[in-house]
Amino acid sequence: MEWVEGITLDRVRRQLAVDGCGRVSPLVAARLGRDLFDLVARMGYVEGGFVHRDISPRNVMVRTSRLSLEQQVDEGVFDLYLIDFGSSAESESRSTSFTSENAVFRGATADFAPPEMLSDDIPGLAELRKSPAIDVYAAASVVYQLACGQAPYDLHAVGEDGAPVSPYRAKMAAPAPAAVMAHARAGELLEAFAREPEVAVAVQHAQDKLSAPMGVSEAAEALSFVDEQLGIVLGDCLARGQSDRPDAAAVRDALSSFSIHYADNVERSFCGRPLVPCVPGGFAASTLDVANSTLAHVRMACKGIAAAALAGVAVSAAVLANGAQASLDAVGFAWSGGLPGVAVAVAALFPALVGLSLRFGGSRTIAGFLRGTAGLAVMFAALWQVLADMRFEEAAQQHLLSMALVAAAAAGWCIIVADFALNVALPQVIRRKALPSGDCDGADALSGAAAPALEGKAGKGETQKVCGLQVAGECDGCEPGVSADVQNPVSGTDSQPEYEVDDSAGEASGANARFAGKRDVLDDDLNEGA
Repeated sequence: MEWVEGITLDRVRRQLAVDGCGRVSPLVAARLGRDLFDLVARMGYVEGGFVHRDISPRNVMVRTSRLSLEQQVDEGVFDLYLIDFGSSAESESRSTSFTSENAVFRGATADFAPPEMLSDDIPGLAELRKSPAIDVYAAASVVYQLACGQAPYDLHAVGEDGAPVSPYRAKMAAPAPAAVMAHARAGELLEAFAREPEVAVAVQHAQDKLSAPMGVSEAAEALSFVDEQLGIVLGDCLARGQSDRPDAAAVRDALSSFSIHYADNVERSFCGRPLVPCVPGGFAASTLDVANSTLAHVRMACKGIAAAALAGVAVSAAVLANGAQASLDAVGFAWSGGLPGVAVAVAALFPALVGLSLRFGGSRTIAGFLRGTAGLAVMFAALWQVLADMRFEEAAQQHLLSMALVAAAAAGWCIIVADFALNVALPQVIRRKALPSGDCDGADALSGAAAPALEGKAGKGETQKVCGLQVAGECDGCEPGVSADVQNPVSGTDSQPEYEVDDSAGEASGANARFAGKRDVLDDDLNEGA
């Protein structure tokens, strides 16, 4: 078996925790999740596909033989290994293996397993248990625990009759609870900054752009608003139905986008500007609407109605004004004759078409919205002046065309507004209770709050070392026993060995396959187990 020198995510979580609940910085959790989902996505490259089926913090290792954990945190890239393939299976059964021949199946870890792995009474269970969606659910549960300090579901709950609720029923009864991360509690925010210097730097830069110091409670709200995007991605992965979960590559790209734009989004949130969106599918797909979003359906309906109205106005004006006798004498240009219907239709559509084209793909940005509006307004004003200089045999025809031009411009502007308002402005208003105002009293001021993490390189190692920093107060949902480890992990109270190795020999053919956690490099070299 291959020797892997490192530590499991169980211990990583304790060493990198930023509060007494064992929560890891959301940025670090997202980066660990990105590299974990990269491993999950790679298993699809194995011939016939491969599903681990028991991804948990104890089955994911950070290799430390090349770079220490602290160095990997600094670099933002983790050397991850998946271990313990005793419950794994091929997506397509093409050859016999030790697992299939001997019916070896140890089951999955309940806290992280999807519902289909926790019950034997589901139609089509054999096929469901070969799906890569199992690993997507489990990996998301691992990232959820890193970010929130506990697994998504409390499997120790009891029913009304006092009997324990089965893990399957617990996970099928309701969606996973919303993620509550390290920045949610204002009272612990400054202590968290001391252990996540990169976030502290981003906060300091955002703070420098405000006209007045921001309160700690407002800063916690602004950071939580950014972190919520990570919760949304994880929530998608924890869907109860396999078909509702995104694939591993899409989640990897979404978490990569979250990590890349985190500092920028902190600044945006502090300044009250829309965030760079992050959805499964990556940054290239982040401009797309979530298919089942009510707001997306409303936007499409509004745009459809506006487009239909625009087309109807143009066609109606063309039919009614076709052949109308008119003349134009302006700026040395003279014309007279019958109006062609096609020209009337094009003129009615022209302001809207110019406005839509001037957005240059920025339909969901303030700049694109302003460009489109300005272009439409300029074209409308120009055509309005041309229409005012024209003379018609019947005055009613001029009034008719004036109303048609106004209606067409209004319909075109509605499309521009719907693209921007229902994708950026309104969602931000709905999801944010109040934008940071920057007003606070001296006791609550955040000014200089990040200073402990910014006092030169000498303090950096101290801020990343979670030992010795006592966390005041209690927190909800803390995992029993984590707080003591967090407060003093080097005092000898943690009895877990520093190095661990997967030593379960002969569990499955290919069980020792190496899935290195480096980005953008496909390691096709699969080491056969002894």
